[in-house]
Order: sequence, then structure tokens, then C-alpha cells
Amino acid sequence: MTSNPTANDNFLRWGLMEKEIFVQKEKEMNWGAITLLDILGWKGIWQRKHNAIRDLLKIIEITTTRAERITNREFPCLKKSRFKDLDTEIISISDTIAIVTYGECNKALEYQATVASRVISESIIHQIPVRGATCYGELTSVENIMLGPAVDEVASWYEMFDWIGVIFTPSALLQCDNNTFFSKGVIKPHSIDIKNYGKYDTFCVNWIRNWLRKKLDKNDLIKNFLKVQPITPAIASKLLSTIQFYETFEADEINFLELAIQCEADICGEDLQRCRFD
Repeated sequence: MTSNPTANDNFLRWGLMEKEIFVQKEKEMNWGAITLLDILGWKGIWQRKHNAIRDLLKIIEITTTRAERITNREFPCLKKSRFKDLDTEIISISDTIAIVTYGECNKALEYQATVASRVISESIIHQIPVRGATCYGELTSVENIMLGPAVDEVASWYEMFDWIGVIFTPSALLQCDNNTFFSKGVIKPHSIDIKNYGKYDTFCVNWIRNWLRKKLDKNDLIKNFLKVQPITPAIASKLLSTIQFYETFEADEINFLELAIQCEADICGEDLQRCRFD
């Protein structure tokens, strides 16, 4: 006579199945892009910002919403999103946000830069600015656990810069089609300071276009930076580096948006904000 399985038996069987699935996924490395975003000045933020956790959750929500919109939304100028076949996960661990996208190199990197551009500008507005790095390579992720060569590389880079923004690590820099990226305006070539190293010539996420679309300018950028008190020498270097990046490309982005508004309104009869990934 066989006895019916108990709740404990079922729980044990379920746990073994979960472990087997986890181990299987861990073995399956896939090619993809990963961006790690770090909140600057999180240590001690409770002293200057009473709603820090709420604002961080808002940034995570913006990141997730941005990723979903770009993947799924049909835009007036496109039959469907060209990113629809990408598999993306948003993972948050304390004050770090990870964006993981599996897929072809250029498409995955363009997607990540497009998402990060919105996140950077929103983080400045909420006075919890982010810095980070994007890598492309082999990786795998299960729930909040990530591993692989791409994870190791991006983890060694994302906290090394004295500024607010996102850079491409060497693996992303050397594999991406920079001509396509430049034509779409999602990245900018820039030289950035690395701690204990010096200048690093790389590609950086272009968040300036997104900033200007919000009808914001350099004065608004400075106003938001002045709210990040106290401005210690370490913080000052990051803010000044970011302002310098903004000043370098502001005029080009203003000209682009003025031309784009005219051209796209003529082509599809829609406002630029609706036609582009706003």
C-alpha cells in the first residue's frame, strides 16, 4: 500500500527541482550586455535626504518602465520596436541597479544606452545621481545573482570614474559598431578620468539629448548639483567633470533637436517626443 506524499515530501521535491533548474541556468552562459549603476553619495545620504529610499525606488521604477517601453511599445515612426527580441532583466541590490540584456552586441548595447540615458537624467533631477559602466560578453543571471566574464569586467569598472554618467568598458568599446551608434546619437566619444590610472578614451551614454527634451539646460543642471550638499572635494570633481561633458556636447545636441523636430514633423506628423524614445 503506497502512501500519499506529504507536504514536506512535495516541498523537498520542489526544492530539488528548483536547485536543478538553478544549476542548469548557471552552466548556460549567454552573450549579452550588462550595465551596473551606482548611486553616488549613498553613504550618509539619510543626513541630507529624508526620502532617499523612496527616490531610489523611483529610479528603479523609471529604469524598469523605460526598459519595457523601449522593448514593447510601437512608435508612430516604426512598425515595431527593433528591440522586441531582446531579453532584459532589471536587478536591484541596495544602491546598485543592474540592467542585463541578452542578444546581439550592437542591438543590446544600443538598447542599454537608450535606457541609461533616461535613468541618468532622472537621477540628477532626484538628486541621487548615478555613475556606471556597460560591458558586452558572456554572462548568466538567476534572480539577483549574476556571474560570468562580463559581470567581472563591468564590476571592476563601474565605480572607477569621477563623474555622473555611464561609460563603455573595453569589451563593449571594442565590439560595438561605433559608426552606427554615433549616427543615432546614443553615445559620445569622450575622455574620462579613472581613479589611480588617468584618462580613458571611450564611448559615453548621451543623456544630454534627454535632458534638453525636458526643456532643461545647463543652469538647471547646476541648480540640481547645488542641492547635493555638502560639496566635498571628492564630490566637486565628479560634478565639474559632468558639467564639462555637458558643455562639450550641448550645442551639437541643441542643433540636432531643432533639425529633428522639423524633419520628423514633416515625415510622420508627430511631435519629436512621441517619435523618439522619450
